[in-house]
Order: sequence, then C-alpha cells, then structure tokens
Amino acid sequence: MRVLKSIGTFFINLALFFYFLAGKLIFFLFKAALGGKSDALHSFGKKLKIYPRKEFIIRYCTGKDVVHFGFLDYPYTEERMNAGTLLHQELKAVCGKIAGVDIEAESADIYHKKYPSDVTVIGDIKKNIKKLKELPCDVIVLAETLEHVENDVDFLRDIREMMKKDTRLLLTVPNAVRMDGFLASLMNVSLVHPDHLREYPLHSLVNLIENHAGMKVEEIAMGWYGLKVPWVSKVFPMTAGSLMLIVKMP
Repeated sequence: MRVLKSIGTFFINLALFFYFLAGKLIFFLFKAALGGKSDALHSFGKKLKIYPRKEFIIRYCTGKDVVHFGFLDYPYTEERMNAGTLLHQELKAVCGKIAGVDIEAESADIYHKKYPSDVTVIGDIKKNIKKLKELPCDVIVLAETLEHVENDVDFLRDIREMMKKDTRLLLTVPNAVRMDGFLASLMNVSLVHPDHLREYPLHSLVNLIENHAGMKVEEIAMGWYGLKVPWVSKVFPMTAGSLMLIVKMP
C-alpha cells in the first residue's frame, strides 16, 4: 500500500511539473506575442509562499480574539465536530476569545447541544451588524465562505464595518486556477463544489477587495488542503487549492 501511495505521489508531482512547464511556455509565448504588455497578464509567482491551509489559519489566530464566519461548516457540522476536525473547535483551543457567526440555524442547534455556552451569532450579517461590532475582535476569519455568498462585494463591505484599525481579516477561498481543476478540465469535467457561486483567480480577488470593498491586502499566501505540501507546489505555488489573504483597513 505504501509503495502504491509513493508511486501515486510521484505521478502527481510529475503531472504538476509538466503542467507548469507548459504553462510557463504558453505565458512567455503569449507575452512575447504581445510585446511584453497585456492587461490580462498578472504574475505573483516570485512573491508567493505556500502553507498547509489549516495550519496557517490556526497559527495566525493563536492568542488572538477571533470572530469566525461560517464556523458551522454546513453540511458537515456534526460529522466534523464528532471527529474533532471542525476548524472552529481547533481555533477554540488556541484563541483568546472566539465567537462563531453563521446562517445555518439547524446546524447551530446541533453545535449548541455539545457547546451550549459558546458565543455565537446566527443570522444575516446586516441584521446583526450592531451585535457583531461589539464582539472582541483581533481577527475575522472568513475561511472558504465568500464563494457561497450571493453578493460578495456587499458582504465584504459589511465585514469592513466590523473592522477597526488593528483588526485583520483572514480570508481564504478556493483557487480558480488550481492544478486539480485544470487536470479535470482535460477530461471535459468541471471540478467545482455544487454550492459555490463563483471561484476566484488571485488577481480578481485582490481587485475585489481593494477596488470594490474598500480594504487593503497586507499579505498573500497559497494554501494546500493536505498536511504536507508537494515539492512541485513549493516551486509553483499557483497550483495550490486555496488563496489565503490577510486584509486590513486602508
């Protein structure tokens, strides 16, 4: 079994290598054809670092007061809570104060049976903005949630209302140009969660935050969903599954 796993890992890394080798070639040919100038070309590669996604979130939030949006991880609340893998449980173990925010009332009932005294706000952000602004908050965690929201610009503007000068928004979303999505497209398959309303390339997400939601990106990193980042993704971080941004007030 271990041998098969090693062989599988080898071929995944090999596929990643050739995928990005081809991508680099196409990029340079396209750039050369346009004389080196195009509004469609956006290179972040030399700036990007890649980390296991959950590790990055937990490390950043350790010792801080956190407001966690989408904390119930619907529809997997009970399953992950029983397994101890719900992100909110892991954040509780390392944060100062923590509050959970979500719209899923049924999942909230399941959660409160196990954690009846936890601070939570269940319902629409606009209707609860006054209550949310009163919560102690060094970091707002918005992990794999924005892609589910109907109006992402309005939602981010509501988040901004909660933020003070020293507050940071830790935002993660699926990477629209991740490697597994590309490989699926070669088989004429779309690899997208059925509840996602959109996915973001990095430049589009930065543009959304800075030019439409009125905030400033402080740090950009790529997130790998597993525990160990493959070496090819360390060299080519744009293959990663998740975009991870630290956002501040302008």
